[in-house]
Amino acid sequence: MYEIYFRRLLQRLSCSKKKLLIMKLTTILLVVSFLQVSASGFAQRLSIVKKNTPLIDIFDEISSKTGYDFVFNSSILKEAKSVSINAKNTELKEILIKIFANQPMDFVIENKSIIVSPRKTTEIEKIALPVDIKGTVTDTDGKPLVGAIIKVKGTTISTSTNEKGEYFLRNLSENARLLITYLGYEPQELPISAAQKIVLKVQVGRLEEVAITINTGYQTLPKERSAGSYGKPDMNILKDRTTSMNVIQRLDGLVPGLVINNSNPDNVQIRGLSSVGVILPTISGYVGTDRSPLIVVDGIPIADINAINPNDVGDITVLKDATAASIWGSRAANGVIVITSKKGTRNSKIKVEYSGFTNFQGKPDLSYNPVLSSSQFIQAAIDVFNPNATTWATISQPLFSTSQGVAPHEQILYDQSRGLITEDRKNFMLDSLSKLDNRDQINDIFYRNASLTNHTVSLRGGAENYSFYGSLAYTGTQNSTPDNNLNSYKINLRQDYRPSKYLEAYLITDLTNNVSNALAWKSPNYSFLPYQQFRDANGGSIDMPWLYRVDELRSTYESRSGVSLNYNPLDEAQHGYSKTNNLSARLTGGVSLNIAKGLQLQGTYGLVKGRNLGHDYESQQAYSVRNEVVSFTTGNAAANNVRYFMPRTGGRYTTSITDQNNWTLRHQLSYNKDFNEGKHQISAVAGTEAQSALTRGTSSRVRGYNPLLATYQSLNYDTLRNGVRNTVMLFNSALSTYTTNDNSYTEIISRFQSLYANAAYTFMGKYTVNGSWRQDKSSLFGIEKSAQSKPVYSVGLSWFASREKFLSNLNWLNRLSIRGTYGITGNSPTPGTAASKDIISAGFGPGYFPSSLAYTISAFANRSLTWESTRTINLGLDYEMLSQRISGSLDFYNKYTSDLLGNIPANGLTGVSTIVGNLGDISNKGVELTLTTVNIKGRDFSWRSTLNGAYNHNKITTLSTTLRATSGNTVITNNAFGGFFQGYAAYAIFAYDYAGLDAMGDPQIRLADGTVTKALNAAKVTDMKFMGTYQPKWSGGFSNTISFKQFSLSANMIYNLGHVMRRDVNTFYTGNRLTPFGGSVSSGNIHSDFANRWKQAGDENITDIPVWVSTPATSTSRRFVNYYIFGSNNVVDASYVKLRDITLAYQIPALITNKLNVDRISLRLQMGNIMLWKANKVGIDPEFHNALLGSRNQLANQHTFSIGANVAF
Repeated sequence: MYEIYFRRLLQRLSCSKKKLLIMKLTTILLVVSFLQVSASGFAQRLSIVKKNTPLIDIFDEISSKTGYDFVFNSSILKEAKSVSINAKNTELKEILIKIFANQPMDFVIENKSIIVSPRKTTEIEKIALPVDIKGTVTDTDGKPLVGAIIKVKGTTISTSTNEKGEYFLRNLSENARLLITYLGYEPQELPISAAQKIVLKVQVGRLEEVAITINTGYQTLPKERSAGSYGKPDMNILKDRTTSMNVIQRLDGLVPGLVINNSNPDNVQIRGLSSVGVILPTISGYVGTDRSPLIVVDGIPIADINAINPNDVGDITVLKDATAASIWGSRAANGVIVITSKKGTRNSKIKVEYSGFTNFQGKPDLSYNPVLSSSQFIQAAIDVFNPNATTWATISQPLFSTSQGVAPHEQILYDQSRGLITEDRKNFMLDSLSKLDNRDQINDIFYRNASLTNHTVSLRGGAENYSFYGSLAYTGTQNSTPDNNLNSYKINLRQDYRPSKYLEAYLITDLTNNVSNALAWKSPNYSFLPYQQFRDANGGSIDMPWLYRVDELRSTYESRSGVSLNYNPLDEAQHGYSKTNNLSARLTGGVSLNIAKGLQLQGTYGLVKGRNLGHDYESQQAYSVRNEVVSFTTGNAAANNVRYFMPRTGGRYTTSITDQNNWTLRHQLSYNKDFNEGKHQISAVAGTEAQSALTRGTSSRVRGYNPLLATYQSLNYDTLRNGVRNTVMLFNSALSTYTTNDNSYTEIISRFQSLYANAAYTFMGKYTVNGSWRQDKSSLFGIEKSAQSKPVYSVGLSWFASREKFLSNLNWLNRLSIRGTYGITGNSPTPGTAASKDIISAGFGPGYFPSSLAYTISAFANRSLTWESTRTINLGLDYEMLSQRISGSLDFYNKYTSDLLGNIPANGLTGVSTIVGNLGDISNKGVELTLTTVNIKGRDFSWRSTLNGAYNHNKITTLSTTLRATSGNTVITNNAFGGFFQGYAAYAIFAYDYAGLDAMGDPQIRLADGTVTKALNAAKVTDMKFMGTYQPKWSGGFSNTISFKQFSLSANMIYNLGHVMRRDVNTFYTGNRLTPFGGSVSSGNIHSDFANRWKQAGDENITDIPVWVSTPATSTSRRFVNYYIFGSNNVVDASYVKLRDITLAYQIPALITNKLNVDRISLRLQMGNIMLWKANKVGIDPEFHNALLGSRNQLANQHTFSIGANVAF
């Protein structure tokens, strides 16, 4: 029985059953009676444009525009497909042919009716023949989905897509239906006739695929086909973060095991510390190895992550265990972060996208650091002042006063002690100073609101054999210091070519230009004198020559030299500048030749070239230039016999040029093949790689420089280095010598050559074996081939357990895979710091004969030097449950590094105390987890949470180093220089077991036997107390994303727990001067704890802060204040949790964007670092604190606010 369905102008006719029967009969009669009507009406034309529209809605529109009625049985619409059509001024019949082309029904036009009926199957079509099917699976942007599962419904036949998103199935029934699944995307069921190009949509409630495709920098694999441990961040969170343009900083809290601890010089670590090096007291910096992870961009290692625009990043994979990272050989011991840039899609229209934001960061919080107020400071200055201990005659002597003047409060005190002013006048003047507070002036004059701005415009698209992605970006960084700006301009273009099915190629061109400008501001901070004003009541800048010298000496030097030595901090900012211009180019290209089915010959070529130009200029009005002139002036201007050995006119101009030239060549064979209907899957690569990194640096300084004429004056370096006698500042025969090198040249070149191989075999889609091998060579280890080579390798097994029959019936379990790996990686010394032979350098120096070139040994030979080696065992599992509502991973690892590189004691007969060698072993054990839950999943509302966390425990098992502790005091000394200690965790903090104050207010400690003492050098090594480590034991993040219609709210917390830090304490316990040192506007004040020190008998019961003692000799002879400064009571818990960012986004409805001819518009507001929980009770933000030395850093990027937008055309 047929049912007739009329639609006119989108209105349904509601009829009773009786009326409907009459209408059915009437319609049939009408159809028969009008069969002979002329077909001229069929030529009616109309326009219709629809996308993914239900068929019945198409019927509506055609009826309303033409007057034709559709006649059909409503049951056949159950199989109807959505229709996409773009027809303008087209005949009705042609439109009907298009909309019914892929439908299981057909049509006939009878007069003003269109009769729809099921499509008939021919006898030939009824014969079921086996067919082969080949297709691709992509996301809605055309990106291949690697590892998507394609299963034939009702059978055990299945396969997965390769790295191009392709799949192939053979001998299927033409009526077969395919089930396509991919984590984070809506599953689909399709007939094979519609499965050539499969497009999957992101699953509701899931904003990003989770750790599915891994990229090692050499190959791309589905995670299920690798046993390694990998980390994948939520790219949506990373993309939206606006407090930094540094990609690594944006990873904070997004990858378990990746710790970003900004209070540690080694601020980025993966699974703990694998290389130690050693910091020596006589040098700054690490000797030995690089402790940082290797950063790889598009398959090429890079040194400067700041050259990467986060908006150009398409994917990030963190390689954590040996199987994941060993392909990178000796550079992978500390982990690898692989970044892949975005690329275009073939056969797609050009898409234009804008992304931009401005992040408002405010000014530093000057009240964060605890210092004395003006009234407290004046009282403290009065308390410690002793004109008999440090007499006026002493501080006014030339040699004493070369770098330190007398502050206003001191001048008042000395004037009263010398009888120049009365006691009442002194009190009045000091009381006036105590009522002043300069923080408002400092905040207004020396600081401004910092901000970060980024604008990125990108284009992507492609034709049949070509695709591209390009972007233009500008980043503006406005520092909190006035006139200090950094502007970055960036061009990025990736082009992919496929001229034939046998050949593919790509080329990435990335150009970056960073330009910085800064005036010579010397900004005061919380440590400056709290009362000192910088502008007077009329707004004029205030002179402060007392910062450097007493007035009597300054006047004398000025009259003898004829050069002013006045100093005005505000004027100084206008007397100099610093400029840098850094231009870098990164070119990466690749070619892939299909030799045979599944076999490719691939070449990767990388070139990085850069030049950094630096310009520093100080005019002749700058104090440092004037002071230098006077330092090398003899005679007397008043007697007209003055002689200047430094130019009297013109400024000091310094230029520096650093050139970088790195290249990488890599050739490999890649094999990817499925056998026996996907029963066997093989992926393998084998190749060779060579790299070179060359750095050249030059610097030059001239004097008497005229910026308008670009001219300068020559110096007599022979005379200056031999020394000038009887200068204006030295009234005796002492020499004033100049030993600085005004010209320098450095060159560092490093070369690597490697062979490598990696293979993965999967059986039945369930059992996978991985193996990798690499051999690096380095000439640093001698001429013996066996010593130069370092083979690294790994093996791994994984079991996709949920595909077993005994688990496949568990409907609640979607995925379960278990994996295990074992492998060896290595590390070598930083080139130029160690070798099996002496490394010679040439140059000028203070100890060389004047104007002569000398050669020195910059690194002494160690013929026993060998590679650092790291062994890693990893066990892990990945899971999905309840229709992917719960998913995650769990990893356990045991990492052991032997032959650590660093400074070791040298044979005393060699004439040197240390050489770089192999000094010990370190172990790291830990656990990592990720848990993602889709808490609510609906059409309009969804809520997703992700918790990731990691625990790391490390221990230095053996150690042989020059920083060996022999007493409690040397433990503290070595600790302060970053020394490591055998038997303890890396980054250990030790302290004296503090026992409070005695009756004299002196600090005491408790020894291991329980004895309480204040005696100097009383503590032995065994008396020291291990307080913990300043590297977090627990770290991770917790993210929540809530979506409601067009709105989304994302809140991301990070946490670092289980570590400790030294708190900032007062260190001024003896002496009688509170004054800035060396002309610094960042010194002078002291910690507020000084006001709470022991002052009288009985105070030991209410305070643990030692007494101040006037005479340094008395203080050091009767007590040891380090017992308090480095006491156990001043080590506090450094654990903290921060709400790193919270983002509210709104996507403009399609109804509006369609009218604007825009694909997408989204707006977002973000607040950063708005909440902090900290375990310590002393007001320290552990993220901005030197945990080892116990000093607060100025707060930055606190409570930020940003606005941003994303527009796609």
